[in-house]
Amino acid sequence: MRSHVIPALIAIGACCGDAGARTWQYAPGAGTLQGVLDGAADRDTVVIEGVVAEGGIMIQKPLTLLGRPGAVIDGAGTGHVIEVKADGVVLRGLTVRGTLV
Repeated sequence: MRSHVIPALIAIGACCGDAGARTWQYAPGAGTLQGVLDGAADRDTVVIEGVVAEGGIMIQKPLTLLGRPGAVIDGAGTGHVIEVKADGVVLRGLTVRGTLV
């Protein structure tokens, strides 16, 4: 089993369906969301709580980005808020706002 050293993440269990995939909890103020996404492995799930005021998120691997009730990713008018560059990406339960596009 591989070791994850990502201070902004807390493992909360295994994700159903993919052996070895993990589910991670992320809350604003615990590093950057981009850092969390970069540190997650293929097929992992990142669960977001609260309002993340960080634009220009790029997802470059197959993973799930899941928002708890009230979860928002706010780009603050910086352009693309979320850019997906991989197949197999799932976005669910998120409000995305603050884009110039």
